[in-house]
Amino acid sequence: MRLNVFEFSAMIGGLGLVGWLPGDWGWSRSLLIASSPLLLILAAVPSIRRRFPDASRAPGGRASPAPDGRGDRMSLALWTMFVAGIVLALAWSAVSQFLLPLRGTREFGLDRGGVSGLLMVAQFVDLVALLPVGRLADRLGRTPVLGVVIVVLGLGTAAVGLGSFPWFVAGCACFGFGLAGWMLPVGIIREHTRPEALAWRMGLYRVGVDAAMFFGPFASGLLGEENARVFVTAVGALALVVGGHLLCRAHSVRPAPVS
Repeated sequence: MRLNVFEFSAMIGGLGLVGWLPGDWGWSRSLLIASSPLLLILAAVPSIRRRFPDASRAPGGRASPAPDGRGDRMSLALWTMFVAGIVLALAWSAVSQFLLPLRGTREFGLDRGGVSGLLMVAQFVDLVALLPVGRLADRLGRTPVLGVVIVVLGLGTAAVGLGSFPWFVAGCACFGFGLAGWMLPVGIIREHTRPEALAWRMGLYRVGVDAAMFFGPFASGLLGEENARVFVTAVGALALVVGGHLLCRAHSVRPAPVS
């Protein structure tokens, strides 16, 4: 829930600030001002260092023999979260940056406003679902909720890739619900990682996610419009497999009732 509140606040704060600025200001000026709160992080670094010192510098603390976590073996749960994050990034980048605007304009005759509206549908559903998804994950467990979210994402991705216009719009809504699961893999990685190894693991996770963000539209552009639809549909099928695996795994590890 806290991770999703963090993402929710960032999305609302940035979008709200840009929308509040005068309309005659250009995008460059508006984005520069909206991004200025990042400077507060630099000002807060000394305070953060005092409140959260390194383990080796903390009073009475001892340095860990493997502070970066590279000596730890990756469990199946961690590998699954890496795959889930990569699938989320692949689907989001390929759909939002390539297939959705391309199909929207060429097949359905939408103008720039229509394509923007479909992207807004996904973002609106994401915002609405973020906090309920975080609350459900805290109550029911992150793994089963992530499984449901990724299954819905897979269905939405396939609908955007192959569906007629009504399914195309519904796929955007399902896609937005899938985006509400962005923070869940991070929480599961944290659960299965020692504190001194968390920074290294999260660095690896971000490398995989950012590489997928690049590869989605890049591969779609190389494949062309028709083949990109097949590629995005295959990403959706992969999301269904990963989501189904998470649901089966959550069911298999459910504790037996106490008699």
